[in-house]
Amino acid sequence: ECQCSTAVFQTISMSCANLKSLSLSKCTGLDDFGLHALGQMIQRFRILQKVDLSGCTDFGDDGLLDFFVAGFNFLSEVNLNNCRCVGTSALAGLRTKMPEIRTLSLSNMNMGSTIFEWLSEGCRSLTHLDISSSAELDDAGLARIGRWCRHLVHINASKCLLLTDHGVSGFFKQFYGFLEEADFSGCIQLGSGTAHTLSRHATKLQTIKLNGLSKVDATSLTALWSAARCLQQFEMCSNLSTTTTHRKSSMPHFSDFVLANAILPVETLTQVKFVGAFQITDVGACVLARACVLLTAVDVSYCNSIGDAFLFELAAHAVHLKSFVGTGCILITSEGAKALSTGVCRDALELLEVN
Repeated sequence: ECQCSTAVFQTISMSCANLKSLSLSKCTGLDDFGLHALGQMIQRFRILQKVDLSGCTDFGDDGLLDFFVAGFNFLSEVNLNNCRCVGTSALAGLRTKMPEIRTLSLSNMNMGSTIFEWLSEGCRSLTHLDISSSAELDDAGLARIGRWCRHLVHINASKCLLLTDHGVSGFFKQFYGFLEEADFSGCIQLGSGTAHTLSRHATKLQTIKLNGLSKVDATSLTALWSAARCLQQFEMCSNLSTTTTHRKSSMPHFSDFVLANAILPVETLTQVKFVGAFQITDVGACVLARACVLLTAVDVSYCNSIGDAFLFELAAHAVHLKSFVGTGCILITSEGAKALSTGVCRDALELLEVN
């Protein structure tokens, strides 16, 4: 976060011959002329690969388009998160084939659905894509990305409210790669169909985030957990700030049934987050603690049916546990907290929160 004049970027473009990575997040003063200067630097030295422009608000469509045209053969990582000062036309440069680009972040931008067509045409070597909070991303756009961006290992499509189960199914229909991380948190129209689709393509999935998805039933979650043999991190939480009425109807249906019937990823699972999962009790939680001994972080905040028994099991088995958060768990007492703090994880434990 800084304030610079155009002269600064002109100086950088003339003198920094070995610059490979440049972070200008929330930089005030980076206008179209500044981006033009940076584009000239890329063409002059052909070294710059990674650029972070997230949160910048002073440049416009023309400047960003010039920058993409200048760097399409060299850029490998571009972050434009929260750059709401530009529109869809500014990203037309993505339509040009960009053979080196691997990471692209376009979260919370003011762009239309056309961008996802352009992205699938020019950025087919992507491995990491963040298109979260994209108001215009629909099922057709997601399916097109899956068809052409076949090298993806990480996709963040959280808070894309137009997505449905058909979009997730369409994404995988012609996607022949192996995702390692998928985040569909906050896509409130997604249901059990999404979980079933993920379960059929979960061979390499290591991180799954389904926060705020209350339509996913226990049967599909059981199938997903049983199929994800490489699962390391799982999140399925309620967005408590938006559930002031009809709270239980908006909470996740992750339950004892899933933990008792799924084939748990005992050799890989390290982090779980079940905030507001009111159907999990000590019965299911204890199954998790006994089976997944590699857990390092557990968050069961506002799971009101979880008590000391879960902490006793963690104290006996979770030797690597670094963080436990049980905020709002009214059945957890000082006895459980004491047992955890003196258990097998006492040397590893860094955070214990049970207020």
